[in-house]
Amino acid sequence: MTTTGEALRGQKVDFSFSDEQVLLRDTIGKYMAAEYDSATRKRIVASPEGHSRETWKQFAELGFLAAPFVEEYGGLGGSAVETMIIMEECGRRLVVEPFIETVVLAGGLLRDLGSEDQRRAFLPRIIDGSDLWALAWRRHRAGTIFTTSRCVPTGTVMATG
Repeated sequence: MTTTGEALRGQKVDFSFSDEQVLLRDTIGKYMAAEYDSATRKRIVASPEGHSRETWKQFAELGFLAAPFVEEYGGLGGSAVETMIIMEECGRRLVVEPFIETVVLAGGLLRDLGSEDQRRAFLPRIIDGSDLWALAWRRHRAGTIFTTSRCVPTGTVMATG
C-alpha cells in the first residue's frame, strides 16, 4: 500500500497565480505605487488616527477588503492566496491601515466562527469599509484587566487599558 506522499513523489506542483490573481497583484501594486508613497505614509502615520480613512475607503472601492469573503455577504469569494497577494503588496509599502486586524483577524473569525446573524450584520460593513475592527483577548488567569472606551469625533471607539 502506498501513502499519499509516495504517490505524489516526483510530481510537479504549479504555484503560478491565476489570471485573476495576477490582475489583483498588478492592480494593488499600481495603486500603491501611485497613491501610497513614503511621503504619504509619513503623513498618515503622523495623523491623530495613525491611519487614513480615505485610503481605507479606496481599499474597499478597489475590492481589497472584499477579497477573502463569499459573495453572499458582498465579498469576492477569494482564498488565502488572494489575501496573501494583498498582504504582500501592502508590506512593500509598509501600509498602516488595519487590514490584518479588520479583514484577516476579525473578519476571518466572523466568517469562520460567527453566527449567521453576526455575519450578515458585520461582514458587509467590513467589506464596504464602514467599520474598522480590532481584536482583543484576555489570557486565562492573566489577572484583572481594566479597559475604558470612548468615542472620538471621527466616530471611532477608542479602548485603552
